[in-house]
Amino acid sequence: GWQSYEARWEWNLFTSKKYEFPSVRWSGEDLSGNSILLWGEQGIGDEILFLTLLPEVMKRGPSKIGILASHKICPVLARWYPDAEIFSVQDIRGHKEELLGSGFDFHLPSGSLPLVLDRVDAEGTKHYLADGDDTKRLKEQILTEHPGKTIVVGLSWRSGVLTHKRVQYYLSHQAIIDLVRSAPPEILFVSLQYGIDDDEIRDLGQEPNVLIPDEDFLDDLLSQVRYIKACDLVVSSGSVCLALAGISAIPCVTWGPKSSWTLLGTGKYPWFPLVHMIRCEPNWDLGGLVQQIQKLIDVFHKRSVKT
Repeated sequence: GWQSYEARWEWNLFTSKKYEFPSVRWSGEDLSGNSILLWGEQGIGDEILFLTLLPEVMKRGPSKIGILASHKICPVLARWYPDAEIFSVQDIRGHKEELLGSGFDFHLPSGSLPLVLDRVDAEGTKHYLADGDDTKRLKEQILTEHPGKTIVVGLSWRSGVLTHKRVQYYLSHQAIIDLVRSAPPEILFVSLQYGIDDDEIRDLGQEPNVLIPDEDFLDDLLSQVRYIKACDLVVSSGSVCLALAGISAIPCVTWGPKSSWTLLGTGKYPWFPLVHMIRCEPNWDLGGLVQQIQKLIDVFHKRSVKT
């Protein structure tokens, strides 16, 4: 499957740029004493997924690792992998691309890591985002400002890209309102939705158990990470929020088509051990999906109360 995945570069509708660096394309050999540049492709969520395999690259003993990624995700990557050199695609336009590539012995697009490493599983070596100094303080502040609440659940119900094909995989904010109204009283819901619109803010803001942060998560992913880490559980569509929850080691409930490629033909979500994916049949019933999410939140609540 991963060998066939290389055909993406021959697809004329594939939007990611194929960099032609002067260094050698890595094919899995030992990296002792050599440096490697991994360059991102596709969306931010995809960049994060593939970079979960970076610890396996580190085992090959590289002298230096560089990561070329989308501008928005660079601050998160710098915190996730502090020993790597992080470069933004916005900073290497023109001749700088060649200069960057010449500073490394090997290079590889991140989407080819599963092929070269020949593994993607939840039991492999994982490296998680470290907590910032303000993570604990933020959660304490949230709970102090909402007396009676003891559990924080983050919510992200859609992507920022709502094409006709993709919109069927997301929930409306009205469905989210149904979800929060059925929740146990100890739960406080925090919106993790980036690009939240005025209607969503108005309607969700009327719910007493919903907190809508002032931060703009669309352009500030580190702030989104702060709030994710303040959560006990995250409920997210298959968006960037899901990937950020995964690398933050926060339990997450998500949903998607039963045939989703991210499952890699398995019955579980192989990228992050703490993600539970509701596998939906074609033309699934959104009302039934909300009920399944409600049940999982109830199970999490009961376990939290016991502990």
